[in-house]
Amino acid sequence: MATTNNPVKETQLTKLIQNIMDDLYKDRERDIISGRFGLNGKKKTLDAIGKEYNVTRERIRQLEKGIVIRLQVKAEEGKLAGFPEYEAKLAEIIEECGGVCSIAKLSELVGEGTSTEVVAQNSFITLISSRLLLVEENDEYNQSAVLSSHYKSPSEALKEVDKIVSTLTENKKPISISELKKANNLSQSEKEIEAKVLVSTQTYERKGLWGLKSWSSVNPRSIKDKIYIVLSENKEPMHFSEIYKAIQADKTFAKREFTIQATHNELIRDSRYVLVGRGRYALKEWGHIEGTVEDVIEKVLKDGGNKPMHRDEIIRGVLRYRQVRETTIVLNLQSKPKFKRVATATFQLAE
Repeated sequence: MATTNNPVKETQLTKLIQNIMDDLYKDRERDIISGRFGLNGKKKTLDAIGKEYNVTRERIRQLEKGIVIRLQVKAEEGKLAGFPEYEAKLAEIIEECGGVCSIAKLSELVGEGTSTEVVAQNSFITLISSRLLLVEENDEYNQSAVLSSHYKSPSEALKEVDKIVSTLTENKKPISISELKKANNLSQSEKEIEAKVLVSTQTYERKGLWGLKSWSSVNPRSIKDKIYIVLSENKEPMHFSEIYKAIQADKTFAKREFTIQATHNELIRDSRYVLVGRGRYALKEWGHIEGTVEDVIEKVLKDGGNKPMHRDEIIRGVLRYRQVRETTIVLNLQSKPKFKRVATATFQLAE
């Protein structure tokens, strides 16, 4: 039976990379460039390539440097087929982003996708371009491209990134890009602001809200913090089983295996959460209080100045704090010595 091949779709980027490979003199040069920069999706160390060709890692380093310089010269002279057109396309996008853009975002905007291979290829194009400057990935910044006509050096561009991140940090709570721009009177467009925020490794986005990666409000790692976000977004009490299901269904959360019982345990242990009904929990900051139904009735009566209150008024007061049956409230009023009836369906605290 005949088999059919499914050829990889050829794009402007893949054509350009193939042209660059074709321009190299021999297979060893192609292996060095492809391996060192991960053009096929997987990077190789100097040692690994050296062993393949029975030469030292230093020799591979020298060859790599020489090849890159030669390609940079050819790119600047317009002697790499397809390079000027693709370079111009990248430069236009980076200009729209305010002169700096992470390679991952650039790959997405240019329409090539965000696979490891594509990002590596666009990084290499940035490296050999005379119009673009490459920011290598480190602890503070993602691998990025800087437009040389916009900034004199990568460090100048990164100062602008730091300013935006500083503004985000000062806000102290998750915020959308449009709100960040408005609240701080930023002159850059929303697209520019987002592009700069993405250059930093310290930032994180969840459902359109930005903050620092270290903030549990945008990047929750523990079960208790995920519970907090689920309840905050739901805006009303939930059963612990519903909270568990909501966490599991939220694709923005980093996946970690845990049980429904673990969720319940965190709700019990964490003082931010209050049991307001049978298995239903609320955020304490909403005004819900801890204690039994009897304790809540006592609070309602005290808040009322310990003046006689009709049963219906007491019920309404208790239901502001707890989701319980009305009959449960009535039974507590009638059976607990802490309360006394002073008139028909009217109660106050006992002396």
